[in-house]
Amino acid sequence: MIFSTQCMFQGSRCHTIASSGQQSLDGNRETGGGFAKEWTSPVAVVTTVLMVLGADVIRAALAQTTGKTYSPVCFSFGWVGYAFSCWLHVFGDGWLLPSPEYPIKVFNLTSGYHWTNRNWVIGRIAKDHESWIRFLEPLNHNSIRITIYEADHNPNGSTKYSWNALHTLGVCVMILQMIIAAIPTVLTGGQEWGILAVTGAGNILAMIMGSLPQWTAEKLPPKQGSNYALTAGNGSRDIMIIKGGGRCLNLEYLATLDSPRNRLLWTISDSLSTPGKGSFSRRSRFIMGIPGGFFITIVWVIIQAALWLCLLIFLADLRGHNWLLLLNAAIGFVHNSFLATSNQDPRHRNLPLVLLDTISTRKTMDGLMDLEITHPDCGAETLAHEYLPGKWRDEEYEWWNTKDDDRDKTRYDQQRLKESAIRLRPRSMMPRYELHTVTESDTATRPNKVSEPDAKGKSPMIGTGGNSRSEDGGSSIGNAVEQQVESLRTPSVDNPIEKRITEESESLSDATDRSSNASLRRYSSAEILQLPDWE
Repeated sequence: MIFSTQCMFQGSRCHTIASSGQQSLDGNRETGGGFAKEWTSPVAVVTTVLMVLGADVIRAALAQTTGKTYSPVCFSFGWVGYAFSCWLHVFGDGWLLPSPEYPIKVFNLTSGYHWTNRNWVIGRIAKDHESWIRFLEPLNHNSIRITIYEADHNPNGSTKYSWNALHTLGVCVMILQMIIAAIPTVLTGGQEWGILAVTGAGNILAMIMGSLPQWTAEKLPPKQGSNYALTAGNGSRDIMIIKGGGRCLNLEYLATLDSPRNRLLWTISDSLSTPGKGSFSRRSRFIMGIPGGFFITIVWVIIQAALWLCLLIFLADLRGHNWLLLLNAAIGFVHNSFLATSNQDPRHRNLPLVLLDTISTRKTMDGLMDLEITHPDCGAETLAHEYLPGKWRDEEYEWWNTKDDDRDKTRYDQQRLKESAIRLRPRSMMPRYELHTVTESDTATRPNKVSEPDAKGKSPMIGTGGNSRSEDGGSSIGNAVEQQVESLRTPSVDNPIEKRITEESESLSDATDRSSNASLRRYSSAEILQLPDWE
């Protein structure tokens, strides 16, 4: 009896162990099969989650490329998240543009006033400038680098953008997405059209969002400005100066842009404003007490969120070829990320610029003094008080209070000349250059003729711009520059300052000569540089 009971117990135990082992094997098979099935055709939950991620990329890409009726931002991951985050921005502060990602102060060099920038476009202009000027003019051990531009004639005017290669790229990416989305439809004889519908609808919603008039209103001012400086202020090593001449974007206006809820922002659009009376040239149209342009934005943000929600529900019913949908969204995300992070030529921001000069010095005060000598209309003293707010030395006060023609005799410049191996030669003791000024009638920058030395023995004046050739086949700009360098090597009998400079240079070491000659060549060659072709 005891033996049979023991056998029954052992048999039951063996059966239980065998059953649990079989369940474990079946579970492993189910898990492996689930993984294989998921990698073969991902469920819609994965796609839905990915559609919510990446809203910041979409917003930055739209800020970078909007302004025309068509925007190259396409269907990708992140659009659903952006559609709902737009509610927070529009019903909160009202802005479509992101906050500035680069801290900048905007100086009006004519009035001397400055403002803290609140506009994303200005921050990107400064960021793009620093991203390429570091290759053209490396800072090395210098304390400051000043780059001077001149605003070129803009054929689009101040309130219109132009088409560029990014728009063409956007069209190509959208066509590629539609071709990929059409593969299941072709393979199944038109039965699986869901991926094609989602991709097409996503691209249409993206283009409508990019065509809202508020983008242009936030990115372009209704009038032009004068001379500006963009810099992060005291502690920064870069200053970007733009000589406007009435052709520059009004950066002062953009930096302190009024809220989209107010009427002033919408005067840039003829269709959203009416001719005004008195001091106001135009007045915004109002709908239900809200500026017309902002009312359009509010209505579309609500509709857009509802439509993207419907698209998410539609995604839940997709069963086959989901990898193609993920591929389309991934291609779009890579494209939109490129748009959001790429550097752009200033002319694509409606600000065509011509590079005039670069100044790099070991001491900040040296660079600002060189700026005052070469570009007296660029507010160098205003920038000097910003960068050096403390008490100045007596020789610094003396320099700024001395007339231009006598600054080479000041104690400051005389001391700098003795230390020219490190601090470079003061520009007050170098040739004076007549930098080219763009006019409305100019179709291309061209050099001025080389003039004769003046009564004081100053070196000839040369112009900048263009690449015109001389009769002997050489560059007239290059010949003029060589004449300037040669004039420094051969002192004028009537000019004791140049003779004295030459004597000082000859007594210096080889390293000093190389440093001085390098500064002369950089100063001469910097004038004929042009902006790089970003495309």
